[in-house]
Amino acid sequence: MSEFLATPELVRRRIAEAPESETITLGDWKVKNFPTRAALATALLTGCRAKEIVSIVAPDEQREGIIYGVRGTDLKVEPYEGNKYLIIKVTVLKKRLMMASSRVVAVPRSSKYEPLAPTVEKAFKDKKDGPVFDYTRQTLSIAARQAFSGLSYYIHPYLHFPPKAEGEEKKPGREVRGHPRPMAIHALRHIREQELEDHYHLEDRQIQTFFKWSNTYMGVPETMGRYRAIRDWHMYAQKLLKKHS
Repeated sequence: MSEFLATPELVRRRIAEAPESETITLGDWKVKNFPTRAALATALLTGCRAKEIVSIVAPDEQREGIIYGVRGTDLKVEPYEGNKYLIIKVTVLKKRLMMASSRVVAVPRSSKYEPLAPTVEKAFKDKKDGPVFDYTRQTLSIAARQAFSGLSYYIHPYLHFPPKAEGEEKKPGREVRGHPRPMAIHALRHIREQELEDHYHLEDRQIQTFFKWSNTYMGVPETMGRYRAIRDWHMYAQKLLKKHS
């Protein structure tokens, strides 16, 4: 079991201390010059899944018509209420959805409010219109495990539903107790959600906007979306203007 339970502050410290560039090794397989710090910073600040960041995807996982990974042109700088923000467009790839959608994430550009912003902005600008992280999900995962070695994050209790065959009735769920799990790349989504709630004090609707979660995911009837439409990043941007200790 990992020794320390990860917090947003501890995760941020590990990312800031991660190598700007390193060789990722797994057996005889090596990837040189992997931009660990920028990749992990991007994953944290956007709350992306690993496969939404990297551009190299296995053929059996590819979907027709989708350009994988973030590109240099997916980052813009826009002003709002006297401050500048990095506006990052990312593709949303969910297992249960055959079609991809996109969402926009706002991050304060000033290092006074977001210390990791300069690292992310430089990574995107250096690639211009090319893929920012032209690597596989496995490479990113290994880099994350190395950077967060000795850390764990907490999985809250949930219901696990076994897979069912076509035409078969849905089987009852099995309750899984809360438990710690070693930090991995996917855990950054959990850490970012925790940070948005506890440090920045975003409300449920603002967090929903950030991650582009559906009303169903949030426990809100879909019909309410007609009357309570989710606004864009202006909805939460100013709350992110809070310094880190």
